[in-house]
Amino acid sequence: MTEPPRQPPSERPAIRTEDLRKTYKSSRGDVAAVRGINLSVSSGEFFGLLGPNGAGKPVTRL
Repeated sequence: MTEPPRQPPSERPAIRTEDLRKTYKSSRGDVAAVRGINLSVSSGEFFGLLGPNGAGKPVTRL
């Protein structure tokens, strides 16, 4: 994976994640709760995370 170009501090996102993943162990094996989320939120921007039950919304907030 190549690194994105550097931005001046005033243009950098307030929140950024690349390839976010979370896996839980269960009695039935590994469960991928979040699979490769890329997210960028600028300062002053409003953001909502929507999805069906079991989509990993609370895990992503962590």
